[in-house]
Amino acid sequence: MASPPSPLPLAHPLDLERLTFDDQTVFELFRRGDTTGVFQFESGGMRRLLLDMKPDRLEDLIAANALFRPGPMDLIPDYNRRKHGEDQVPKVHEIVDRYTDETYGVMVYQEQVMQIVHGLGGIKLRDAYSLIKNISKKKHDKIEKERPKFVDGAQKQGLSKQGAEELFELILKFAGYGFNKSHSTGYAIVAYQTAYLKTYFPNQYMAAFLTFESGAQKVSEWVPYLEDCKRTRFVDGRIGVEVRPPDVNLSKSDFTVVFDEKETHDSLHGHVRFGLKGIKGVGEKAIEAILREREKGGKKKSEATEARSHEGEVTDVISDVDSAGLTIARHRPFSSMFEFCERVLSQGASGSGGSVLNKTALEALIKSGAMDSLHGRENRASMTATIEQAVSAGQKAALDKAAGQGSLFGLGGGAPIKPSAAKPTESGPLVKATPWQEADTLAYEKETIGFYVSSHPLDRWAPWSRVFTTADTRRVKDLRQDQRAVVAGLVQSVRTIVVRAGRSAGQKMAIVTFEDLQGTMEAVLFTDPYIAFSELLVPDTILFVLGRVDRSRGDAQLIVERLVPIDGTPLQPGALRLTFQDALLNGSGQATIEAAAKLIAGSGSILPRDKAGLSSVGTLVGASDLGMGDSPAFPLEIMVDTGDSYVMMAADRTIRVKLSPQLVMSLTPLLGEGCIRVVGGVAVEVSGPKNAPKRWVPQKT
Repeated sequence: MASPPSPLPLAHPLDLERLTFDDQTVFELFRRGDTTGVFQFESGGMRRLLLDMKPDRLEDLIAANALFRPGPMDLIPDYNRRKHGEDQVPKVHEIVDRYTDETYGVMVYQEQVMQIVHGLGGIKLRDAYSLIKNISKKKHDKIEKERPKFVDGAQKQGLSKQGAEELFELILKFAGYGFNKSHSTGYAIVAYQTAYLKTYFPNQYMAAFLTFESGAQKVSEWVPYLEDCKRTRFVDGRIGVEVRPPDVNLSKSDFTVVFDEKETHDSLHGHVRFGLKGIKGVGEKAIEAILREREKGGKKKSEATEARSHEGEVTDVISDVDSAGLTIARHRPFSSMFEFCERVLSQGASGSGGSVLNKTALEALIKSGAMDSLHGRENRASMTATIEQAVSAGQKAALDKAAGQGSLFGLGGGAPIKPSAAKPTESGPLVKATPWQEADTLAYEKETIGFYVSSHPLDRWAPWSRVFTTADTRRVKDLRQDQRAVVAGLVQSVRTIVVRAGRSAGQKMAIVTFEDLQGTMEAVLFTDPYIAFSELLVPDTILFVLGRVDRSRGDAQLIVERLVPIDGTPLQPGALRLTFQDALLNGSGQATIEAAAKLIAGSGSILPRDKAGLSSVGTLVGASDLGMGDSPAFPLEIMVDTGDSYVMMAADRTIRVKLSPQLVMSLTPLLGEGCIRVVGGVAVEVSGPKNAPKRWVPQKT
């Protein structure tokens, strides 16, 4: 089956059983390690293996599954170097070489060992299978019983006695941990199929993946996948599956793909919409009532066209045909909070289950952002203040409707109310209330959904934190023992413990959970750091966390050495390194250089060095000092990104820049994200123990 066209229509007749396994677009996903949600290939270690291996055939995926286990891991470098032609594939014997040709001379599978024992040693296949089992169970007496048979048979095939003995020892070593090729092949096929779906149907695949993971794990365990969506690639080169907040007019129970109005319904368009089931406090009956009321019909085609449109987005509209041949739409969005309450509460009034929507559920819908399409995000406080009136009016209207008195809104017939033109109802407009502060808005989102939806408190600090951080909460888990890292995170929870023994007996230490856009991590503050920094450990406070990785308790933790408020400077000079794109060094880019110069304290000349063809970066003059009070002053480095390499420019080391969040946030739009870094710094002392600052050598993964 040939690779499908791009983009694919959603009606594409997909048959995974008929796929061929030679689509290099799919293998490119593996080569770049974009394997979140891909069966058996999700872990950080496996992604690193893929980046090194650069698989381009199914056999590589089969081998990766078998090699990524304790024992065979030592053979991964040999496999990769031989695959890429960096090492020669050794020649042992034509029989051995024949059975290991697929894996570049590396014995990867139990089946290979059985074939070598049988083909070279002349041992029957069933006895070869028994030998493999005896080796794995370390039954030495039975193993030694087969040794002379193998050595004798190998000699008859032309192998020297010494060579046969050495090969048998190699077999003993490998067979103890070798993996079945049949199992590994099955895993690789499923992995390729899931990678195929993620490659060609990224929105649909991630919606299904999030639905499954959100139902199977705690919120803290699956929320990082939302960040992975932002890194997912489309076949047209775009990056990022957009996940939008829940919406009573667009969401279904689970994560689903929704299309904007007039957007093509194919694999390259649409976005993922958060499901109502993920909102805490909104029960199953309430969700069923919302969906049932929203989807029920009664409108002709001309009216259905209006009813299905909502803020530029449409969901899949199910339709029927009436006796006159007219299309009847079965999707009618809600237009106001009062109308929502009437229509949804009417489901309970007309049934036998009583009210399906209580005040708690309505409040949760508002706080989560699911009601923003009715009155706007800025009116969440007003909607919350109106809950009592809306529910009361809705209950009365629902009872009147059930008694046959009709709708307050005339929705039993006539034209529907357009969402964009919703008017105050007979029950009155929203109660006026002071809008929530942004921090409160985000806190309520996290309260009802388990994470921040519309934005994150760390977002506004991202340009500043990127200057210093060397890892995030997800990457910390892939760092090696004792590797140092600088992470920016929000205090999620603090658990204090009284030390019971040792020199710190009777004193407190703490285990802190930090979160960022990638997930969460645990950090440990022993007694001295806890005494120094305990005042900073307030939930929802954003901090720089400086520490080293500890794996002694299983999962990676960060042993904290310093905590610094997010608006502080966690590292001292070092140097401030600014990276310019090569394209900025000529023509219109000069204006960007000059604009950046005006933001930087000091003066001097910066000239190109050791790179033919690069224009002068210009003179840093007329700079304004945006530094903060006692902020440390950093010597300046200028680096040029040529596309193929980075070139360090000659700079006047007398130029020192006072670094502040304001300066960084002003420079970032000019230079681009990630182009401002502090390098070679030492940890800042912040009212902690009086020992000298430690030289930091933080490394990125």
